[in-house]
Amino acid sequence: MEYRGIGQEVNIPLFKYYGNVDYARDAIENSRIHLELPSAYNDIYDSSQRIGAEDLYRIHFGSFLDVAIIRKYCDFLNNNEIEAIKKKDLSVGEVIDYLYSINKDIDRDKFIQESCRFFTHGKYIFQADNNKISCFSEVNDSLLMWAYYANNYAGICVRFNAPKDAILSKHCRKVQYTNHYISDYSFGNYFRKSIQWVHEQEWRIVCDMEEEYIPINSIDALYTGIRMDETVERQVLALGRKYNLEVYKMRVSDIRYEILFDRVL
Repeated sequence: MEYRGIGQEVNIPLFKYYGNVDYARDAIENSRIHLELPSAYNDIYDSSQRIGAEDLYRIHFGSFLDVAIIRKYCDFLNNNEIEAIKKKDLSVGEVIDYLYSINKDIDRDKFIQESCRFFTHGKYIFQADNNKISCFSEVNDSLLMWAYYANNYAGICVRFNAPKDAILSKHCRKVQYTNHYISDYSFGNYFRKSIQWVHEQEWRIVCDMEEEYIPINSIDALYTGIRMDETVERQVLALGRKYNLEVYKMRVSDIRYEILFDRVL
């Protein structure tokens, strides 16, 4: 397993919102956090890169020649010739150049355009599918995040003592927010988002792995939403007692648009 990007010194606690308390229970009881592919998140630009003609030279062709929309550009080759190309260590761009060099009747510009569309599903931006992410926030009192990540205030927020966690402290990296879309081939695209998401104050871990979890041993507090079912609240309190965690219950302010927490354990 390899972590992507250069981590930053984490000297603050980090938080993760859960809409389903069972997911938080799994993190506590099994000392682990779940990872997702970028395409699973709600930002269509998450971890994306532009794909243009020059980028095709960075993409290994893999099974590229087996795709129907692409095969029409090499229908003049027999199966043995196609297999010979597959054995070469070529990028997609190099495959296009090679096919064009032996058949000038190919519409090279159209070939490139269709290739870009293939790798981006017609969007001309590409979301990586070989690295996984787990996201955290600097804040536990975001009205927006409680609404859309914590089941409309019926969920839970978990606090991680990040500075004392071997993995979080070493590999977590703060997300940068910008108005400009920038492709980055040094994994920076995983840590850059639109400024419209700045309220999340996000940190994240990115790694290349097939497994769904990485070990985390630093949960030290739980925050329950104001709309949490009383039966679930009792379950959270039981988790707090069993694992020696602080537990806080949400309340609303009658002066400002903000949420507050009272410690109950």
